[in-house]
Amino acid sequence: MINTKITKKLILNHAKRYPKLKPLDIFKFLFQSAFGCEHLVSDKERVISYINQELESIPNPPSKIEELDGNYSRVYLGVVREGISALTLGSIFYLSAKKEQDGMKQLTASLKAVAEVVEEGKFKFSKEEYYATLKEWEEAGFPAVRHSKEFRESYKPCYRVIANYFIPLLPLLCKIDQFILSNSNGFCTEIKEYGKELLPILQEIYKERVSEIKLEKNLLSIAK
Repeated sequence: MINTKITKKLILNHAKRYPKLKPLDIFKFLFQSAFGCEHLVSDKERVISYINQELESIPNPPSKIEELDGNYSRVYLGVVREGISALTLGSIFYLSAKKEQDGMKQLTASLKAVAEVVEEGKFKFSKEEYYATLKEWEEAGFPAVRHSKEFRESYKPCYRVIANYFIPLLPLLCKIDQFILSNSNGFCTEIKEYGKELLPILQEIYKERVSEIKLEKNLLSIAK
């Protein structure tokens, strides 16, 4: 159930953070809030390849997390510079993709909440521009949209939409990735701090690298 007060607050904060945003950027925010990243994911290898390509084209991407209005957040690619690997980021992005059964219902409710903000004249763009862009989007069937040209040129967004479940795990995933790089023969002791209930999702994230982080040995260590 969407909380319209929270929706309004998040959108107003978003507009304050990015004063040059356009209606398209609000629609992208709402679409990602409702549907996450399901429209962007084909296969994990391609996802990881795109992340690497984007990192090569952006020298210093920011490292920040922006909360969306729902079960997802935008994780900027700068987190890779802080220790998490593109492989791991791509894996959790891939695992974040799922079909949101109530996505359209949430989007509809969010648009109603945003319309109230528009009517209050809180955005820098006009009401006419907003409703004209909304009409085009609605007639197209509310597809996924790109950021506006103004937004892309001014802010150079470089993020992936990740399920909020993974956000508190980012520090741990950074430590695990650094553990892998170190080629240590010991244990990644931080795993034990989170408890054995986390191991199934770690096994999924590190499916191709299970032996590298010695998950089985960590499991035995945790079980004792």
